[in-house]
Amino acid sequence: MTHNYILNRSRRKTISLTVKPDCTVEVNAPLKASTKQIDEFVSKKSSWIEKQLVYIKNTNEKRQKFVIEYGTQVYFFGKRVPIVADNIRKAMLTENSVLMPQGLDSEEIKQKLIMFYKDTAREYISNQLPYYCALTGLNYSKFTISSAKTNWGSCTSDRLHFSWHLIMSEKEVIDYVIIHELTHTKHHNHSSAFWNEVSKYCPEWKKLRTRLRFYSEVLSQEGWC
Repeated sequence: MTHNYILNRSRRKTISLTVKPDCTVEVNAPLKASTKQIDEFVSKKSSWIEKQLVYIKNTNEKRQKFVIEYGTQVYFFGKRVPIVADNIRKAMLTENSVLMPQGLDSEEIKQKLIMFYKDTAREYISNQLPYYCALTGLNYSKFTISSAKTNWGSCTSDRLHFSWHLIMSEKEVIDYVIIHELTHTKHHNHSSAFWNEVSKYCPEWKKLRTRLRFYSEVLSQEGWC
C-alpha cells in the first residue's frame, strides 16, 4: 500500500517518518536522498503507518465521545470516580466521587476540575517532598505545578516542576516522579548512576514508569493534551 506524504529535506543523514495527529504522514530526508529511496522507505513502513493511522482514528473517536459533565467518570489518584453535583461552593474529593457545585455547564465543570486537580497536586506534592528530601538527602530550591502535557516532571538546576496531570495516577506513581526529579538535582542525566540512585528509594520504578504510559494514553484519549 502506498501513502501520500509531506517531504521535508534538510542536512540530516538518515530518513525518518512520523504520523501526525491529523493523520498526515511526514517524511524527513537528507538533501541528496532520491525520490526512489524515499518511496521505498515509506513503502517498507507501510504496515507501521497503517497501525498508527488506526490508533489515531480510534483515539480521535474516543476524544469526541468524552465530554466533561455531571456523571462523567475521571481519574483521581488512580481511581475512576464520577463527577457529582452537590450544594457546595468548591470542588471536593470523596472516597467515591468528585463533588462539584451545581448548575455548571460542561466548560465550567472542566475548568473547575482542572483547578481542583492543580490545587490537589500542589498540596499532595508539597506534603511528600519533605519526606523524600529527608529520605534521599537531596534538596531543591523551589517546586511548581505546571500544565505540561508531555513531561510528568522536570528539573532545572535545583528547581522541580510537576504536571498537574500526575494527580490522575496512583500515589505511588506520583511518589516515583518526585524521587525521579529529586534525583536529577544530583545527576543531571539518565545515566546508570542516576537509575541506581532512583532504585535505592523506588525499587519498582520500572513498573511505575510503565503505569505512566497508561495515563499518557488516558490524557490523549480524553483530550487532556
